[in-house]
Amino acid sequence: MSEILTNAEEWIGGHIQLVTLVLVPSLTILLTTLFNRSAEKRSSAERLTERELASQLKLVEFRQSWIQELRAAIVDFGTLSARMGVQVRKTESISEELWEDLSRSFSKIQLLMNPLDQDYKELMKTCEDLIDEITAAQNGNRSANSHTKLDSVSQRILKREWDRLKSDLSKVIGQAA
Repeated sequence: MSEILTNAEEWIGGHIQLVTLVLVPSLTILLTTLFNRSAEKRSSAERLTERELASQLKLVEFRQSWIQELRAAIVDFGTLSARMGVQVRKTESISEELWEDLSRSFSKIQLLMNPLDQDYKELMKTCEDLIDEITAAQNGNRSANSHTKLDSVSQRILKREWDRLKSDLSKVIGQAA
């Protein structure tokens, strides 16, 4: 074994310029390749993380838009039903257009809400009760006012969804940090 090492040392000593000329560029190429691959992997992982964060932020934006749209639909429904109630109390007839607007608003609420939401049935029942109250009032019957209940159940739903939105947003921010 020592003879092999001695021969190798003699050969390297006699060809030091050749070894330097071949070994240094070879090592440089090898190390550069390894560093580039490592940098590409890091870059790829960062791009993937950025895409995931952008996707989550977009979902947060969609949720916020949905909450605003639901709020607007509930406000429209409440406003229309209150306006109709005032007209009935003044013994004015309710136009077909107003009934269509109320129906459209109610349908929008139904479509925006998740039927599996814990307050879905109560919200739908409250809206239906308001419609029934208007119809009953048109026929001369007075009934309880469901606007307070509409406000209560709507606020509960919107608050829960807003809290979920804030939670989702804080998760996204936590991932970005």
